[in-house]
Amino acid sequence: MHEWSIAFMILDALEDLAKSEGLSNVHFVEVSYGSVMELDGSLLKEALTELSKGGSFESVEFSVVEEPTVFRCSRCGNEWEFSHELIEGDRKVLEEGVEESSVHFIPELAPALIKCPKCQSRDFQAIKGKGIRVSRLEGSR
Repeated sequence: MHEWSIAFMILDALEDLAKSEGLSNVHFVEVSYGSVMELDGSLLKEALTELSKGGSFESVEFSVVEEPTVFRCSRCGNEWEFSHELIEGDRKVLEEGVEESSVHFIPELAPALIKCPKCQSRDFQAIKGKGIRVSRLEGSR
């Protein structure tokens, strides 16, 4: 359920972003996140909508998009998308009665729990879909 705390931080960042873009009225926000974050997109959208009620973003239409996390191996150059099947020895975390992957809470753990499917190296980088960002912001000045 940390989608709610993430939504709170996104709304806080949106205040600064709207000001820096010179927008007095924001009407659409698209948030993109990498699949390695293992977020519940519908819950994140609900949290954004609910937390914005009574504030300056109350009338904003929110869109939440999951993008694939892509890794590149530093040893062999192989590129692959994140998948649960590649996680080894993951210690589950119990959150409100539901077991969640530790990568869900700390995506930076991926290199400790995943190997390159081609050469088995743990020396790789996330080259796409490695965080959360406002990918689209629409409004008026």
